[in-house]
Amino acid sequence: MTGDPPRDEHAAPQPLCPVCWAEFTPCGRQKYCTDGCRKTAWAREHRRLRPLTPAPPPGLRPADGTCPHCHQPVTITQILAPGRPPRR
Repeated sequence: MTGDPPRDEHAAPQPLCPVCWAEFTPCGRQKYCTDGCRKTAWAREHRRLRPLTPAPPPGLRPADGTCPHCHQPVTITQILAPGRPPRR
């Protein structure tokens, strides 16, 4: 005998926390064993969903809406379609 209490073979197995893989007894619809694991899972999910867009190189896009060379106002069309003349 190993000293473990006898288990009911028909009982549902204890759920595992999807973050730390620890067995726990859920309370209601509890999915994670602790608040720390719940917060870790939330952070992982939101980090994965956020698109990773690289920052544009410095000087590529005017920060204040003016051309870095002539200091004239720049339109959104000139930023999105450089080299094309603006429509009138």
